[in-house]
Amino acid sequence: QNQLPFSKVLVLILRYRILNALKKLKQDPHAKHIDEKIAEQMRMIKETQNNYKEDLAFRPPENDTIAVNQLREIRRLRKLIYTELRAGTPVDPVSCQKEDRRLQLLVLKVNISNLIQRTLDLKRMHQVGSCRQLVEKGLEVIQHSPIKDNWLDDKAMTLSQILADLEKEVKEKNRRQLEEQVEDEENKKELDELFGDKKKW
Repeated sequence: QNQLPFSKVLVLILRYRILNALKKLKQDPHAKHIDEKIAEQMRMIKETQNNYKEDLAFRPPENDTIAVNQLREIRRLRKLIYTELRAGTPVDPVSCQKEDRRLQLLVLKVNISNLIQRTLDLKRMHQVGSCRQLVEKGLEVIQHSPIKDNWLDDKAMTLSQILADLEKEVKEKNRRQLEEQVEDEENKKELDELFGDKKKW
């Protein structure tokens, strides 16, 4: 299953969320080893701050189910960022805003990636009309997106090429149909000339 790329700020927010939950648990007299768990979580926060290596490369979802799960997870994470900011989690608000924009862009990438896959499936099945509608929708979404990057620019070129291929396919189909129509008419004309009026027979 495709994993979402987690940024440093997102990992820190999640770590602080765990830390705050542990601090609340400390008030429970039945909770065990809480101090050790808190110390471990603080160590992991420091480790994340100093050494976390981000890998934010987008990996397209392999199917619709994974895409839906990714979109659901992104919605949850965006909500979590603002919840934790309001709760006073010690993370940089500007970094959180950047992270929210990154997650917005991720939503767009998941949707466009899924759209391209469906487009290629329709193209293979020669469903030109449906395929064209989907391509035009994808191009419109990318064009009107306030957030863009090289990946989206590349996918816009891919969709434009698919659209050009579809138009070429439609023109070729129309040309063949016209040729067949002309050929049928010529054959009919030849038969009429060959056999003439039946009354003469």
